[in-house]
Amino acid sequence: MIKFPRVHIAESVQNRILNANAEIELGRMMAAPPPPPVPPPDLPDTTLPSALIDAKVATPVPADVPPLEAPPEPPAGERAGMVARGDDLISA
Repeated sequence: MIKFPRVHIAESVQNRILNANAEIELGRMMAAPPPPPVPPPDLPDTTLPSALIDAKVATPVPADVPPLEAPPEPPAGERAGMVARGDDLISA
């Protein structure tokens, strides 16, 4: 391990701090003016799609649409037979 005199390290650290502070102060004095503000982007008109969605939601459901309830589950013994036969359990 290289031994350095404590005073030398302390002076080195102090010089680095002073140099960094001088660069910061110089940067503040030489700072460029801030860029002009950017206008917000143009947003698309959402009234037409919103009106279409509102109209579809307000339309009553046709009478020929089946209910959303799932069909009843087959008994366990029948389900085992369906598996053994290789039936499609999703559409069964």
